[in-house]
Amino acid sequence: VASPIPTGSGTIRIAHGTVAVPAPATAELLRGVPLAESSVKAELTTPTGAAVVTTLAHGFGPIPAMTLETIGRGAGGRDLVEQPNLLRLLVGKMPHAAGGSDWPVEADEVWLLETNLDDATGEAIGYCIDRLWRAGALDVWTTPIQMKKNRPGVMLSALGQLADAAALETILFRETPTLGVRRRAVGRHVLQRKPCEVVTPWGAVAGKLRRLPDGTEQFSPEYESCRATAERAGVALQEVHEAARRAFDAGKETADERG
Repeated sequence: VASPIPTGSGTIRIAHGTVAVPAPATAELLRGVPLAESSVKAELTTPTGAAVVTTLAHGFGPIPAMTLETIGRGAGGRDLVEQPNLLRLLVGKMPHAAGGSDWPVEADEVWLLETNLDDATGEAIGYCIDRLWRAGALDVWTTPIQMKKNRPGVMLSALGQLADAAALETILFRETPTLGVRRRAVGRHVLQRKPCEVVTPWGAVAGKLRRLPDGTEQFSPEYESCRATAERAGVALQEVHEAARRAFDAGKETADERG
């Protein structure tokens, strides 16, 4: 994780003449990356630095929770009046959840985009939601809210990776009548999961297996797999869902007995 990038301000001289900071190549490399405001009249981020940080950093934001192990520092050749010309690297380990599991909770950073709507039709909001999903949103939801002059409204929210944030924002502007979109980086903890398949009386059902911080495993049958099995066998969806869970629990008990 890297902090928002300070590029500096003012102008610099390059092969093509005098240009504003950030230089064109630096700005191009930092597309979609949050920038930190800086009044320093110097180039604080070069194209090489921008290429390195955007390649190595998985996200941008505050320092995550970790056990600090090593601190690295690198100083530039120019002395700045406003601040030290220094780059600092903190290396540490993310805390494992209670229980010491070797399948820890992962931490990452995603972007939350929100807009308030009181003059969009339900069809327009639904269409926008479909577009957001297709554009790579991790999650999309609506929240009923009260707006100016007591008008009922809807807050439309989308969660996505930094690389998709610009595309998601464009969809919100294009497909709704909104005049503004709020966006901010948010940290999250994510349980690792993997595909899992169980056998029911009507055939195999696919699902996801997740492991909690204390080592407990939980199985969630996939809706589409349950639906296809229910339609093929002519039984209720809930029957297939419950049978899939029982099949997983039975298989787990057998494995525990053998272990």
